[in-house]
Amino acid sequence: MQNQAIADETTQAITESLHRFIISGEGVIGLNITLQTKTKTCLVSNVHPCSRAVGYGVQVNDEILHPNSNAGNDPGTYDLFLEAVKRRPILFHVRRPVTEVGTKFISHTLHALHRFVITRTGSIGMTLGEKGNLTYVQSVIPNSSSDIHGIFKDDIVCKPFTNGAETENIFHWICDNIHLRRPLVVEVWRPVSTAGGMMPPPRANENPFIFLLPQIVQRDEEVPATSTRHAAGPRYMTTATSRGRTMEIAKSNTPKESAPVILLVDDSDDDPEDSSDEEKKKDSE
Repeated sequence: MQNQAIADETTQAITESLHRFIISGEGVIGLNITLQTKTKTCLVSNVHPCSRAVGYGVQVNDEILHPNSNAGNDPGTYDLFLEAVKRRPILFHVRRPVTEVGTKFISHTLHALHRFVITRTGSIGMTLGEKGNLTYVQSVIPNSSSDIHGIFKDDIVCKPFTNGAETENIFHWICDNIHLRRPLVVEVWRPVSTAGGMMPPPRANENPFIFLLPQIVQRDEEVPATSTRHAAGPRYMTTATSRGRTMEIAKSNTPKESAPVILLVDDSDDDPEDSSDEEKKKDSE
């Protein structure tokens, strides 16, 4: 009963989690976005089955935030995002309502499930450790792929595409099977209260959704992870090679300038006869 009371109190206090996406692959993303003309928020209204958006973990009702602000009600967010998706890579953050799906309590703390898709070869830039039966991120190297994609120290690692269900006794599996693959899918449980620190500083680009991946600086002390556990020190998740495409979520044969699937609608509470002229719609395939 006490644990349930803690859970109920925490759920009432926390209503949103923050998620980062970096999409590098060319082609249609496969989602619909809506500009709520009354609130000026930009929401994901639909995610197409088997699309790139599904693979990256974008969800319906995600609120796309303005790149230079943690506010979602900037009227320019929609237009900037619409223009940015014609280019790659793009980086954006969403604010996601906390629901029973995609969240769980670990040690009486509410955690949200995050997915990161790393397509670039080279150093991943994180170290892993074990706490009991759980595998966690022990450290993240600044400006590494892990850091850029938004992986945090103390994130609890789980097997990808299991909805976060497989988290125990997977240390060897994670180190021996995932770090060489590209695209690399990393899924973690993270306390919801720490997600607010993910927003990057403002970017001065003409379109701040458009993102340039910085060069990776290889550190001499980094070594590739192997199946042998080190007696002392953490396991480094680094590599300079790739075994090719073992996951299809970033694979695309569509032209570079393909437009996204988008939709602009009006959420006005006015009478339909009065608001019909204000409704704007755009569709492109």
